[in-house]
Formats: sequence, C-alpha cells, structure tokens
Amino acid sequence: MRLIAIVLSVAALLFASGAIAQTTSDKSQQQNVEVEHPGWYEENVPYRPCPVAATVNGRNVCLGCPGRCPWPPPFPANHR
Repeated sequence: MRLIAIVLSVAALLFASGAIAQTTSDKSQQQNVEVEHPGWYEENVPYRPCPVAATVNGRNVCLGCPGRCPWPPPFPANHR
C-alpha cells in the first residue's frame, strides 16, 4: 500500500513539474509574439459601451441608446 502511495506521489510531482515548465514556455512564446506583432494586441477602436444588450440567435445585439445614438450599430454586409 505504501509503495502505491509513493508511486502516485512521484507521478504527481512529475506531472506538476511538467505543467509548470509548459506554462513558462507558453508565456515566453506569448511575449515573443507580442513583441513581433504589437498591432495584434492593440485595440485601435474607441470603446463605445452599449446601454442595453440582448442575445438574439446566439449573437449579442445592441438594442440602442436612450436618445439618438452618436454612432450607428455595425451590421454585416449580407444582413437582410
């Protein structure tokens, strides 16, 4: 019984150390990509909150502003 506990403990330690090494590697890869392509991680559009939102057919929809909205809602080109 003790042998099983020892084997499981060693396996858990090996698994945890591998997971930590993988996480560190992923973070460094993420940082390298951010340095190479800074435009991918910057938002160039001003934040425009939607006062009332709903989900219609699985898509989030802005229901509008209390008065006239200062910006039109973006609709896809093939919207009917």
